[in-house]
Amino acid sequence: MALVACSGCFLIGLSCVTQGGQYVLNLLDTYCAGVSALFIAMCEVIALMWLYGVKRFSNDLTFMLGKSPPWLFKFSWAVVSPIVLCILLVYGVVLSKPVTYNNVEPYPQWANSLGWFLASLSMMQVPIWAAVALIQRRKDPMSAFRPTDDWGPAEKKLLQEYHASLGDGVHNGVLHIPLRHTSDDKET
Repeated sequence: MALVACSGCFLIGLSCVTQGGQYVLNLLDTYCAGVSALFIAMCEVIALMWLYGVKRFSNDLTFMLGKSPPWLFKFSWAVVSPIVLCILLVYGVVLSKPVTYNNVEPYPQWANSLGWFLASLSMMQVPIWAAVALIQRRKDPMSAFRPTDDWGPAEKKLLQEYHASLGDGVHNGVLHIPLRHTSDDKET
């Protein structure tokens, strides 16, 4: 699979090193790096802060760094960033103009249509894979928005400490025994 993906990307990339490669590169740069990157970033921030949750994300950072992020960070992540990204996305779409080369030669309409098609391919990945996750969990669709029981650090000891740090030691209904010991306990 990796060979097919690499070969396909190599063949597509060859178009950027031909005599008209700058035209292709300009088209890709305009459509594939602008609006689609903003859309994916907006979806990522919304999913992380609103679905995974600001509190849970802050708890994860506290567990990793040993201190809680300031309230201003939390507010920026949950409110300011999604609004700013949404404004930039709308601004980019509404004020977009057909691509030109060196601000002189306009691209043909089919090239602009191809650019929007390529941008939509990357943007459509978000709703497509969200739908796949929901379909896979059709018995309990809300489980698609919760971390699994094994979510956390890869090391078993840290994973148990992570689950214990979530509060009452219960994660998604499963009791986890912490590995932290008091000075009275003996290591086993």
